This record gives sequence, structure tokens and C-alpha cells, in this order.
Amino acid sequence: MRSVFLLAIAALTLANALATDKTARCGTEFGITCHGSDFGSCCSQLGFCGSTLTHCETGCQPEYGACSSSRQASPPVLATKSVSPLVWRASPMSLAKASPTSPIVEPVAASSLSGPNVARADLSVRDTADASAQRNCNHNALHNPSFNTGSLAPWISFVTGAWQQRQVRPLPNNPSQHYFSAHTSSVAFASLTLSQTDVSVPDGTLVDCSALVQAHRSGSGQGNFVTRFDVFIGDVSCGIGTVVNGATGWFRVGGRVRVVGDTHVAVVVVTSDKAGEHGASIGVRDVQVKTVGDC
Repeated sequence: MRSVFLLAIAALTLANALATDKTARCGTEFGITCHGSDFGSCCSQLGFCGSTLTHCETGCQPEYGACSSSRQASPPVLATKSVSPLVWRASPMSLAKASPTSPIVEPVAASSLSGPNVARADLSVRDTADASAQRNCNHNALHNPSFNTGSLAPWISFVTGAWQQRQVRPLPNNPSQHYFSAHTSSVAFASLTLSQTDVSVPDGTLVDCSALVQAHRSGSGQGNFVTRFDVFIGDVSCGIGTVVNGATGWFRVGGRVRVVGDTHVAVVVVTSDKAGEHGASIGVRDVQVKTVGDC
């Protein structure tokens, strides 16, 4: 638990000196270093902490963390054709054409994504597990994954920027089901992190790692409003989801990855570049870390 409290303190006390990153962000834009980060000690070109070759080689920011010249980067997690995860992003073309009221959500395969914290897959490598064993065991390693206890525990929430109304709520159309809701009025960058520690999954296990998320902004505003969702198990990215403008229904961000180590921290990071004149609301529910294999 000590590492989680340090994570919250770091997020809330960014000052003139460099802070150690605990929310996966780093670099000149944030003034945060990856040294000591739970996500990895390399700061990528796009400002994310991690330990893959994407973070530690081309574009790595040595003043904000280790780079391949001083640290051996860990190999990327491999996905196969049959289990290639879906992640979500807004393409540059979609961003250019976005209207202030039209949400954009675009699915792409992780193997084609060049952004931060995603280990690109070598599609020539096939998973050695028998295809007949590739079925979901339906055991979620997380506690209170949909907040249906009516409370946040054992999850912990911490933020940077202005966030209000952080709470667990019942779904309007199904009061027996719940979700985590938050609203931001920040006119600049703001981030919110949900984390759960002591998640037990054996090293090398293939898991379905994902979360259902939504984003909403009211009012016209000016320019593009961007909300980004990142899902992690330890320092392995499960997927990225980006929503541009407007509102979305629930959609799932994540995919299949192999865990590193036996005990993990499950993390959902939400970032908002600006909230617009009426603010922005987000929702998270049904976070999953489910074993895939022979049950």
C-alpha cells in the first residue's frame, strides 16, 4: 500500500523540481521523470513511462529517465494473429475532420499502433498454446471490478488538475449495476488514475485485460476536446482509447497480453487535454483481468 500512497502524493504535489512519475506521464510537458516509476524507467518520445524498446530507444528522453544506452530495455509483449488485442485511438485524419459535437472512436489492432506504452506485435510469431485452450476461464483477478459494492474500495483514485463529483453511482437503466463517475472543469491538462494493488496472476499468463469506459462533454466549446483512456496491468499496456468531442456510449478498451511477474497493479488512467465551457464527464466500469487458457 505504501507505493500507492506515494503515487497519490506525487500526483498532487508537482512543483518546480522534477517529480517521479506515478501516472505513466513524463517529459518536458509534465516536468516529471520516470526514475523510480512503477510503469518503467524510460520516458518515450510522446511522454509516457515504460520499459519496452518503444520507450527506451528512438525518441527516448534521457533527461527524464533511462534510455537504451544506459539501461537494457525489456522485450515487447507479443500478440498473435488469433489474439491480437483491439485498442482505440482517433486517427490524424479523423482529428482533422472532427466537429465540436461529433465523437470519434476508432478501433485499431495493437500491431499497427505506434503510440506510447503499446508493445507492437510481431504477427509472424504464433502463440504456442493449443487453440482449443484459448477460451476465457471467466475468473476475474480483480476485486470489486464493477464497483457493485457501492464503494470504491479496494480501488484508489487520485488526480492532477480540477476534478469534481468523483463517486460510484448506479447505472441509470440498471440500478443493481454500478460505475465510477467523475467530472472535470479543468481548462488545461488533467488526469485521473484508478489503481488496485496486489492483483495475483502467475508470471507469463495470457489475460484479457480491459475496461468499459465512456466520455461526455456538454456545450459547444471551441476546438477539439480529447479524452484518453489507458489500461495497464503492471507496466504492460492492455490498450488505449481516445474520444474526440461529444459523447459516447460504453465501449471497451483493452486486449490480450502476457503479464510479467506474479503480483501486479491494475491501472486505468484517464487524461483530458481541456474540458470546454461546461466541463467533461467520464465513466469506468467492468474492469477485467481474466485468465485465458485451459480451465
